[in-house]
Amino acid sequence: MLKKNLSVGLFALFILGCITSPLLDHEDAQAQGIDARTEEEKKDCPMLFEKQGLCASLEWVNKPTAGEQVNPGIFLLRFWQKAAGNAQGPYTKPTENISIRLYMPEHGHGVKNPKGMSPLTINEEKDANNVTVEGVYRVTSVYFSMSGNWDIEVYLKNEKKETVGEFKVSVHVED
Repeated sequence: MLKKNLSVGLFALFILGCITSPLLDHEDAQAQGIDARTEEEKKDCPMLFEKQGLCASLEWVNKPTAGEQVNPGIFLLRFWQKAAGNAQGPYTKPTENISIRLYMPEHGHGVKNPKGMSPLTINEEKDANNVTVEGVYRVTSVYFSMSGNWDIEVYLKNEKKETVGEFKVSVHVED
């Protein structure tokens, strides 16, 4: 009996060893939204769009609030080539279209904009001379319908509107 149980146990371990784990397989982990990079890698490239070879960062210009005094947020989204730049530049414009979704995982819903306000807007950033700053985007009208933990999901979409790159940043919104 012991021999049979040992054989079954070893067979089960063999089968489990053949299954890919999102915690061990970095490529599969990223596809499932798990960022398996080291802290040093995340510091150098906060948001990785691996297929495009791009990094991005998100910097709040105006942090949003929710509740009684809803204040919209504004943030800058900067993109650079992973192999040739860093968070200070040079920045590069993604060849894909950028879209952003605000999602509250604890409640399983996105944003319903309060008081009929329009959805967030994504515009290329302009410098003091009104010249476009390549690879830098100003995201405005960032409304959160309630306080709590939210995900800002950044998507790169091709001309067919298919998602070809995505990254999620978690934020906490206060009243």
